Amino acid sequence: MGYRHFAFYNGAMSSSQCGRLRAAYLAASQSDVRVVVLMGSSDFWSNGIHLNLIEHATSPADESWRNINAMNDSGTNHHHQYPLVHPGGFAG
Repeated sequence: MGYRHFAFYNGAMSSSQCGRLRAAYLAASQSDVRVVVLMGSSDFWSNGIHLNLIEHATSPADESWRNINAMNDSGTNHHHQYPLVHPGGFAG
């Protein structure tokens, strides 16, 4: 069993954070681990896209599209492509 901790500020997930979470999940899927518990922070698991980064991006429309796709790619991997069991958990 593996535990993947990610304490994104206020639960907001940027495109790069989604990519790092996806990469960590892919690495776990290629190891002997068969169960990965996804652990958020003590206050938030994930509340979605990182609106603050989107608002301050050079092109908010492009960044929001990147962020939505990054979250979708991360979630698709977790649920469809790899044979790991993946419960969620809260710290605290």
